[in-house]
Parts: sequence; structure tokens; C-alpha cells
Amino acid sequence: MRNGESFTTAVCPDYEIFLKECQAALELWEQRRDEICRSHLAGTEQGGDLLGLQGDFAAKYALLRQHVDECRLCQFVSKLGGRDYVSALHAASPARVLV
Repeated sequence: MRNGESFTTAVCPDYEIFLKECQAALELWEQRRDEICRSHLAGTEQGGDLLGLQGDFAAKYALLRQHVDECRLCQFVSKLGGRDYVSALHAASPARVLV
């Protein structure tokens, strides 16, 4: 995600699409935030821009998480590879309440 890191999945094309959309939204949000900080900009317009980009990232991240939660193929591949990405994804975001 940062520093040119790239992720490629060979099994679930939907996961790869969600991941790339999430990554792009995060990068756009970070770029705009950095631009505002470097330029010492402030105000309602800039705050609104950042909130919109943050919301876009949050929505895309939620879709990624939902997909991982529901996709049996992603869950199978995760466990087959010796990693439990579903649990890791949830552990990375403790604000989510699991039922």
C-alpha cells in the first residue's frame, strides 16, 4: 500500500478488485492530507475534502471486510496458506463488534 508495495491475488478476483479500490482510496486520502499539511491550508473546504475522502476509504474498506467475511473462497485460501486473514483483518480494527 505504501512505498510501492503491491498485492496480487491469484484466486479471488473480487477480493483483488476490492483491495485495489481500498488501496487507491487510501492513497488519495493520504495525498490530499499531505498536500493540505504542506501548504498550511485550513478551513471548512479543506476539512470537507478530507472528510469526503476519509468516508470514501471507509466505505471501500467496509466492502473489503464484508467480502472477506462472506467469501468462502477467500476464507479457504487464507487458512490453506497458513494464515487466518479474516481474524487478522478483524484484529487490525478493534472498533468492529463481532456477532
